[in-house]
Amino acid sequence: MSILVPVISTGITLTEIPDRITYFIELGNCTQHCAGCHSPYLADTVISPPDLAGVERMAARAAEQGANAIALMGGTTNGISDDDLITILSTLSCILPVCLYSGSDDEEHDKTIAQKGGVTWLKTGSYPE
Repeated sequence: MSILVPVISTGITLTEIPDRITYFIELGNCTQHCAGCHSPYLADTVISPPDLAGVERMAARAAEQGANAIALMGGTTNGISDDDLITILSTLSCILPVCLYSGSDDEEHDKTIAQKGGVTWLKTGSYPE
């Protein structure tokens, strides 16, 4: 069975990771519901999520076009199992260094996921209004 990744949007940013051209992947199905969330659309349900192979192809294409980092945003608060998230991160980490932005307040859990998934940068914690 393939892993489905609840992608809401993707793009390129110069502001998420210092000195990096970052391919960002925003994940939907967020269950955190932080007060004053700056990205409330991330709580939207993703109806037709791509599989991991599709996300891998998108990230590889971004790398070919000059991206030198990947940011996975919302990776621990959207119903993806820990094992699947580790697989997603490990797969993307083979393409470029990866940053995991988590809305979870369980920092130790996020650190474990990041370490097992080969993450280079980790930002964790709910959004403070």
